[in-house]
Amino acid sequence: MRAQYPISAKVYFRNEIESADGFLQTTQGCSHNRCVFCTYFKDQPFRKATIEEIEADIREMPAYFGAPKRIFLQGADGFAADYDVLMRTAELLRYREMVTRAF
Repeated sequence: MRAQYPISAKVYFRNEIESADGFLQTTQGCSHNRCVFCTYFKDQPFRKATIEEIEADIREMPAYFGAPKRIFLQGADGFAADYDVLMRTAELLRYREMVTRAF
């Protein structure tokens, strides 16, 4: 979706239960990133998405996911975003849901 978050070379598989769901990247990489057993995000420095990036992704969401019933926050630690950003994200998603259901 956004150029600052390059598409990983890793392949992601979605199970059938999540096939109609959307994904919204609120962070990149892992906020801890020091687990000895995990190498999954070692090549990605941790970064929080700005509210402007999240807003842009929400606007683009229908092109990628249609009208998803559920939206998952992505990144190794999707809830590591700042409180104000998470609350604004929830408001934007709720507004999007109300507008989508009105049509």
